[in-house]
Amino acid sequence: MHIKYLADCPDKIDEVADLWNKTLAHLWAGYCTFEERKEQLYKEAQVGKLPIGNVLFYEEDVIGFYRLIMVDDIIKDYNVLAFGSLCVREDFRGRGAGALMVNDGIQKARETGFGRLYLGTSDGSISKWYATFGFYSIRIRHFEDRYIHYMEKILRV
Repeated sequence: MHIKYLADCPDKIDEVADLWNKTLAHLWAGYCTFEERKEQLYKEAQVGKLPIGNVLFYEEDVIGFYRLIMVDDIIKDYNVLAFGSLCVREDFRGRGAGALMVNDGIQKARETGFGRLYLGTSDGSISKWYATFGFYSIRIRHFEDRYIHYMEKILRV
């Protein structure tokens, strides 16, 4: 398995959008359509600028994706760096793909110079998994029909 910047493989954007559609679209129904996500991915396929899209491959197949994004006024009252849209193809779950992306994201976040990295998940059970990477819960917020668990990781002291 290996990770490439989305900017380095723009020919895979349709596959990434399809993966997002199969794994995360149900959480964003009414907020972001498949076509809107695809259009957003094309805009984000740029080098050296946030948000940064990252694609996980097994050989030449897209099996995962995550973004490092700037978030404001959702987690804190100022801009913060956060994971966004972390997803793994179903047949690769439990095989280290997600862990590889989380560790890659942590390393890239450190390289940006930010002192903390945040994430939000509507799946409370996955919070324990993120905790194994040093994330801890900072807030639970009701959003529409679900609860969002916000977590942070300190990258430097």
